[in-house]
Amino acid sequence: MPQEDGVSCGYCALMAVYNYYRLRDKNLRSRLDVDHGFLPCLPGRNKLEKFLYEIKAGIGKYKYSDSQGTSPPDMFAVLNEDGFKADIVIGTGREFKSRLRKHTASGHPALAVVDWWHWTVISGANSNGIWIVDSCRDEPYFMPYKSCSGTINGIILVSRKKSARRRPGNLACARGYLQGTLFSMKMVGKEIPRQLDGFLKGGAERDIGGTRVGNAINHLFGWKEGTILGNWVSKTFG
Repeated sequence: MPQEDGVSCGYCALMAVYNYYRLRDKNLRSRLDVDHGFLPCLPGRNKLEKFLYEIKAGIGKYKYSDSQGTSPPDMFAVLNEDGFKADIVIGTGREFKSRLRKHTASGHPALAVVDWWHWTVISGANSNGIWIVDSCRDEPYFMPYKSCSGTINGIILVSRKKSARRRPGNLACARGYLQGTLFSMKMVGKEIPRQLDGFLKGGAERDIGGTRVGNAINHLFGWKEGTILGNWVSKTFG
């Protein structure tokens, strides 16, 4: 799917995946928050965004509008809600090569973050490199493994069973946002608490390795049970 603007690479990449699995979603672009900046989808966001655009607000050399596009948390939230399994691989070493080759050989694609900002699809892999489908290019292209280092920041091994069902709701969305946050942290070299490692693997279970989604969110952000926010998270997400 060709990209027609400077912010829709994530939408185009995921749409290619959806087409592969014969899924349809006319609201996919809005669900990915492509046309909004980093502000979360809360009441009053549109008015606040309009104000930020008018005053040309920014952080350093970046304007608020520069944060438009699909963030990893939004990508994972949609994948979780729509019944996908999404496993994370960071780096381009031996694990990257072996898991990617096995994954694509089984008939499933992968999503890749390239140069920190750009979403693409990996459609295949062999002993020498990978095939990339890029919405900014007319044709797929081949990238040798030696060129992946420093170019590909992280990949998501996506798969979906024919029997899978969409599962919209707080739990799937929260798990996706947690997974996307951990994915972003791993890409920039941040340490992930050991008890949250299970959330780097796909699925929408409420409990991963003894850690529930609500407890994981509170642990990640330092919100303690007994406080208003910590209690709300635990009650809402388990």
